[in-house]
Amino acid sequence: QNFLALRDSFKEAVLRRGIPKMLYTDNGKIYRSSQFEYICASLGTSLIHAEPFSPHSKGKVERFFHTVRMRFLSTIDPTSIKSIDELNMMFFKWLEEDYNRKEHSSIGMSPLDFFMSQISRVNMCGDIDMLNECFLIRVNRKVNKDATLKVENILYETEEKFKGMRLEVRYDPQWLKDNTPLLLFHEGKKVGEAYKVNFHENAKIPVEYIENRNVVSENEDTVDFAAKPNPPVISFNDIID
Repeated sequence: QNFLALRDSFKEAVLRRGIPKMLYTDNGKIYRSSQFEYICASLGTSLIHAEPFSPHSKGKVERFFHTVRMRFLSTIDPTSIKSIDELNMMFFKWLEEDYNRKEHSSIGMSPLDFFMSQISRVNMCGDIDMLNECFLIRVNRKVNKDATLKVENILYETEEKFKGMRLEVRYDPQWLKDNTPLLLFHEGKKVGEAYKVNFHENAKIPVEYIENRNVVSENEDTVDFAAKPNPPVISFNDIID
């Protein structure tokens, strides 16, 4: 089981069929994860889990799996499939053209007709930005004294005013692969962003050492040491006097 796969599948389902009032799942680890609970809470969806060790409570799902085996998998030649993408395309084609359009014995109509008969009750999401925000990963991080924090072993930097604060970081997994800034929240409100540290650019910034007064030249790779003051001259005549 993979949480990111669940996240992507659920997001696509919401885009296609609307935001559900209730979501019924089994007790798998990914369904009980805090990240999935955050997503459902953000959507206003009640997350309900099946009773443990109660297979009859998942009868509809098991019946669908049986239908897939009998009406879809039995009709394809596994040796002719070259990739998982090809198999997925075949499955979605069967789902839309066969399963969703054939009458279901328990409801007396096709799943598609049943869905359309209740279309007025379907809560379709019209704000894609809001939906994307609901599906962001959320983690808590304490900002270091140098105004940096780590997410998935990647170093990010933010404003100095956040030093020492514990913030909620929200991001899409894709952002970790590019330079999209992560979003910073405090007590549910967005307060800033965190940017991936560019070590190459940071190495070019001139550094001044205040304590020992050594200065690194911006254009040279040498360190100029500040001249030490000469010790005071002692006059023996003054001592005798």
